[in-house]
Amino acid sequence: MYDKPKNAIMTFAIPNRKISTVILFLCLLIFYSCSSNYKFGALAKQNKIYQTMMSNFANDSAAIHFESLGDYYYYNNKNFRPTKEFNRKLIPRIKKNNYEFLTIAETWTAPYYMFCIQYKKNENNIFLDTSLRISKIKNFEILNRNISNEKFTFLFSFFHDKEYALDFWEHASDHRIEFDDIIHSISFTKKIYNIDSFYQNIPFSLAKEDPLRAIQSINKINLDSLPLDMADMCMQIKTTAWAFMDELDSATSNETYRFKYTNNRMGIELNQMEMDSVKNSAKELINDNNAEHQFYQDAKNARAVIINESHNDWRHRQNVSLMIDSLHDIGFEYLAMEALNDGDIKKLNRRKYPIQTTGFYTSEPYFANLIRKAAAKGFTFIGYEDNSDRREEGQAKNIHDFLKKNPNRKLVVYCGWDHISQDTNEVEPNMARLLEKKYNIPIVTLNQTKFMNATIQNINKINQPYLILQSNQFKNNSELYNDYYLINFDRNVEKGNLKLFDLTGQIIPPEKFPVVVKIYNLSELTRHKKDAVPIFTKFLNSSEENFNFNFDKRIYKVGVENIGGLIWDDFEGMK
Repeated sequence: MYDKPKNAIMTFAIPNRKISTVILFLCLLIFYSCSSNYKFGALAKQNKIYQTMMSNFANDSAAIHFESLGDYYYYNNKNFRPTKEFNRKLIPRIKKNNYEFLTIAETWTAPYYMFCIQYKKNENNIFLDTSLRISKIKNFEILNRNISNEKFTFLFSFFHDKEYALDFWEHASDHRIEFDDIIHSISFTKKIYNIDSFYQNIPFSLAKEDPLRAIQSINKINLDSLPLDMADMCMQIKTTAWAFMDELDSATSNETYRFKYTNNRMGIELNQMEMDSVKNSAKELINDNNAEHQFYQDAKNARAVIINESHNDWRHRQNVSLMIDSLHDIGFEYLAMEALNDGDIKKLNRRKYPIQTTGFYTSEPYFANLIRKAAAKGFTFIGYEDNSDRREEGQAKNIHDFLKKNPNRKLVVYCGWDHISQDTNEVEPNMARLLEKKYNIPIVTLNQTKFMNATIQNINKINQPYLILQSNQFKNNSELYNDYYLINFDRNVEKGNLKLFDLTGQIIPPEKFPVVVKIYNLSELTRHKKDAVPIFTKFLNSSEENFNFNFDKRIYKVGVENIGGLIWDDFEGMK
């Protein structure tokens, strides 16, 4: 028997072809494990995405556009890196029949889910089945739907973790899935709108700079011909334009129409019960109370009082103006405003009144007058806005940092809409909830927007502009997440006997109407000229309309504008 010598080296040889095969197999295995094999198709290079409150997706060659909620993050070949779980479970189920990827969208806030769109060229104009098909893979649920235009068939696939996303994507009232809302908004067109040029023609800033022109321009547009996010933005601009002219009824009416129009196009049936409950059943829902006194008592023990607003309702700013004295009397000296421009805050604290560069909404007269009133009372203004992708966290941190540096100071925070929410069920809490949950800051919240369109008559304080209620005073309070709620009484402004002639000393021809009257403080106008913010504006549709204003030419200056610009003023060369 032959024995192997000690210390001998065992050698063997592998043919070169086998070595190459092994190396290639290992490379393919590594490539599959570490990167995506699933490339987007050629059409994907033409994808256009615009996101505001809604996400608008468009593709020129595919002649497709649709709208979805604004919390989607859209992927392409460069940033799409599917997980192993995604590759193993989902891609094989949705990548069928030689489809190519057009886009994949994923939510960037919890609960998380995705949808993807694939496409292939139509053959012999035979369209595939458009019925909804549901398949289940353990905890994942996948919904597919085919839709076709003349050139392409698109496969929409919506998939999510059923355990965590069900409450979000399935509406409790009608069991209509959000995926169907997206499908409902799909349309095919030979004309794809140039989104950037659209907003250049009617920018949001036009509502502030020239509200009459903004309204006239939007009135000429057929909203049904626009993608939904563009139509929605048009109505937002129009509402804001009315608000800058302090036309509350017009702004409210347009906002109500916008709400109904948007949901109608998405195929969502509205439940008006909550909106109408206070208006129609006030005596049943609201008990006699002393909640306003309790609000200020609670505020004494808080570091921050948080009050929200609708950016289109001047009553909210007037309400806070009426609260300023009482808040100051119980120790509040700082007013933090979301609307302030950081670059102007130091100058604002020296000036004591806003100018055009102080912010966007601060140029509305009631907002400007709130600032003037607070400054006169001794409030110091601070900003807290955060423009990052994690806005709520950034805002809360900025407020926390200020209070930490000023341990003996109390702060009034004036914010917009849902930043005030203290909903404990939110996966990603809003600013107010973060202040109390993450930073343990004692706060009191007053919500002005929950019952914004509801008014009260003949209850308790009919001579007051508003009524403050604690959340526990509502019988149906399961969805009330704030400490206090404000409901406006009817605010019917008495018609005056002041005519435009009384301000101008001359008759403005009827063909010049409609006009906007702007009244300025003389000292502010003298110093800032075009940058001055009016203390009062009034929209007049005709020369026959009257209005109220305590006018004294020694203190105030007047300008009258129409769609063509300034048509009369007594600025004495200060243009």
